[in-house]
Order: sequence, then structure tokens, then C-alpha cells
Amino acid sequence: MKKWALNEATLPIKPVKDFPFARTDKVFFDANVWIYIYFSSESSQDSAEAAYSAAWQDILTAQSNVY
Repeated sequence: MKKWALNEATLPIKPVKDFPFARTDKVFFDANVWIYIYFSSESSQDSAEAAYSAAWQDILTAQSNVY
């Protein structure tokens, strides 16, 4: 599993589809993610579009904080 370091802590990197979003989460998206969510083609079968759109629904349902 890939790791990412922040302030000397090592955090695991999970696929967005496996992340359990909660109300207390603070989420900040890269611009590319917003493009996948809002500017995707309805005819596209891109797995990234599907993953980010599903994650967006999970974030809204969980009422996570989006910055």
C-alpha cells in the first residue's frame, strides 16, 4: 500500500471508492476532481468519473465539510 507523510505521520492512501466519509471529515479536492464531477460526459464510461461522482454522493450524504 502506498503511504503519504504529513508532519512525520505516515498515512495510508486509500482508493476514493473505499473511503468511509463521515460528518467530521474535511475534504479538499484538486481541480481535476471537480472537472470529473461536473464536466463529465454522460456517455463516458471513465472509471475515474464514476469513482469521483460516487464519492461526491457519499460526501453529500455524510455531510462532510468541503473546502
